[in-house]
Amino acid sequence: MDILETKKIDELAEKYPLGSQDGKGLDAFVCCKLYYPDRRNNPEGYWYITGCSRRGDDVEFSGLCTTAGNVGTRIAPVVFTLSGLMRLIRNGQTIEEDKGFIPASVRDLYEVETPLRLYIEAEREKERKAMIWASRDEIKDTICGLFLGLDDETGAASRAIAEALANDVCNDMIGNRRERGPAIIRTMARRMGVKVLSL
Repeated sequence: MDILETKKIDELAEKYPLGSQDGKGLDAFVCCKLYYPDRRNNPEGYWYITGCSRRGDDVEFSGLCTTAGNVGTRIAPVVFTLSGLMRLIRNGQTIEEDKGFIPASVRDLYEVETPLRLYIEAEREKERKAMIWASRDEIKDTICGLFLGLDDETGAASRAIAEALANDVCNDMIGNRRERGPAIIRTMARRMGVKVLSL
């Protein structure tokens, strides 16, 4: 029995060629799901396909699949081949397309695909951290704007300190520690003998 019908492979290769979704992260579109129907012997066998291209007599896929390691089973981005999947079929077991799977972005599969949840949560955290660091310059400018009555020399010093403080504030935000940033600013202001706007 074929894992995927030739017509299905050709359809995927035309719509989602290998590499077409690189860099999309959680917005990558999962167009097909494969799994071991025998859940008793292979409870963690899932392949979520996001790309497909023919390579000679073989077919190459990209996507997410469960991998086993020292820390247990986890979901990871992978590139795999149809011939490789065929070699996994053993002891009469099969790998099949999940006909009930509804294609969607990785992000939108959080509620319906339990195996993907930990991966999606980790990727969401990466996105959150990236957004915080992307706003670092804005944070630095805001910190500088908190200081009033600075002469040129003190102002230059505060801007230099704000550069370092912006890093601290970003790290506090990443660690969900909301209290340290304002406290550091107040302490710094007292040492510099300047007035700070209300935080």
